[in-house]
Parts: sequence; structure tokens; C-alpha cells
Amino acid sequence: MEKLCGVIKDFLISELGPYLAELTDSSTPLPAFTEKNCVVGAVDLDLYKTSQVCFITPDYQDSTELTIDNREERTTVQILVCVRQNKKDVLFRQAMRYGGAIKKAIKNDYTIQNNFDQATINRFEYFDQVEAFDGNVQAVVLELNIVNEF
Repeated sequence: MEKLCGVIKDFLISELGPYLAELTDSSTPLPAFTEKNCVVGAVDLDLYKTSQVCFITPDYQDSTELTIDNREERTTVQILVCVRQNKKDVLFRQAMRYGGAIKKAIKNDYTIQNNFDQATINRFEYFDQVEAFDGNVQAVVLELNIVNEF
């Protein structure tokens, strides 16, 4: 699952920029993700202190035998985007727009550069406060369902 999460990370870093540019305005900056603020693995806001950070974490994987020679593998991955260091209304717009940009990018390239048979967003959830922080951190979680047939 680590390799699969790495593919998603590379996709977000390389392909999300134009979607963010469409949603950026003078009051809502949406910098593209880079190697430094797009992370595969454990969520750690103390370690990653940038104003925008994206965490990609595997959730679970399911495998179903279709025939003797074929099986279908379903993997669920969580994409958590946290924004901070701005006014609450700006944080809200940033969180929603990052989530919307990711959703649109995956909808437009549902194979994620031909790495998967299908990738879909099953859940999009907004958090107006992240626990254990001063209330100046907002987030969105997108649940990505990936299907591959082997």
C-alpha cells in the first residue's frame, strides 16, 4: 500500500497545480503541494508546520477472487489536507478549495495516470477545528477508493 500512496502523492504534486490555479484568488492563496508538504504516512502537524500540508494514509485493502486467474483489489486511502496560519474565513475557503481541486483532478483522471483501473472519491468531510490545536487549523478529508483487477 505504501507504493500506491506514493503514486497518489506524485499525482497530487505534479497534476494538482492547474486545478488550484482555477480556484485561487487574491484573498485565498492555494499554493501547490511539494515534496516538503505532501506526506505519505502518519499525520504529524507538529513535525510539518507549513501553512498547507497534505497527508496520505492507507486505510484498508480488500481482495476478491473473480476467477481462477483474476482477482479484484480494493484499497481505501485517506487524503487529509490541513490549512493553518490564516484567518478562519480564509482557512475555510482554502480547505474547501483544496478538497474540491483534489476531487476534480481525480474525477478527470480516474486512473491516476494509468496506475489504477479506477479511483473515486467516496467521502469528503470538512473539519472546522483539528483537535489538540488552538482552533487555527482546519482540514478536509477525502476518502479515495482505488480498484485494480489482476
